[in-house]
Order: sequence, then structure tokens, then C-alpha cells
Amino acid sequence: MKRHLAVFFVSSLSAFADPTLQDAVSDFQAGDLAAAKVTLEGLAVKEPKNQAVQNYLRMVAERQAAEAAMRKKLNAVIIPKLELSDADSKQAFDFICQLIKKNGGFRPNLVWMVPPGSDKKITLSLDNIPGAEAMRYAAESAGLSLSFEEHAVRVRPE
Repeated sequence: MKRHLAVFFVSSLSAFADPTLQDAVSDFQAGDLAAAKVTLEGLAVKEPKNQAVQNYLRMVAERQAAEAAMRKKLNAVIIPKLELSDADSKQAFDFICQLIKKNGGFRPNLVWMVPPGSDKKITLSLDNIPGAEAMRYAAESAGLSLSFEEHAVRVRPE
């Protein structure tokens, strides 16, 4: 009985262990750049010469800069009026992209990662809304998450 308790105790301690590079890589790959950055910065303090940590920190910074640039580009486009009534989420995002093109001269690439059949209906009525904000409202209404990338907007379930 004592042996089983010891094994349980040791294995439960590992849940409180310091985050590892693998944790940071998993966060990075999942698109959670903020969590990856926090973990990587902690690892960089402990292991300042770890090249993998430094490389991932650089990649996080590059992705965050690209994300900020795409948000800025989309928010520079003001959609005068957005009316959606019980629209499928995919159709709603396609329509928002068309409005961005009409009012801003470019159509953002949309990477749709929502499984078929899991679309939720969206009803929105917005006036004079920046493009990225229109997408954010639509995503919130449908229980979706967005990630802005250098050349695209990725839409996936929360």
C-alpha cells in the first residue's frame, strides 16, 4: 500500500513541475503564442544558451508581429453596415471577407478549420465596424476562435 501511495505522490508532483520546452512547443503549435512566450522566457532565464528556446522565442515574436500587422490591416477597413440574420458561420465569414474587399480593396484569406456540420447561426447588426472587429464579433457569436496570421485569418472551434 505504501508503495502505491509513493508512486501516486511522485506522479502527482510531476503535474506541478516546471513547464518544459515541449509544453512551449505545444502551445506554439496550438496558436497560444502568449502562453508559449511565457514558458519560453522562463526557460531562457534558466538556459540562456539553449538554441531551441532562442529559436522558438524568435518564431513567437515573428508570429506576433505578423498577427499585429494583419489586425492593423483589417482594422484599417471600416465596414459601413454589417447585417447578418441567422447566417451559417462559414457564409457569415465569407460575407465579411467580401465586405472587407469592397471597402478596403483586398480580400483576406480565410482558413476554415471548423468541422462540417458544427456551424452555428450568426445574427449581427453592426455599423461602422473595423474589419477585424467584425470578424471577432462573428466568431464570438458562433463560439469560434480566430488567429490572425501574416497572410490569413484562421477560424477554428474554441
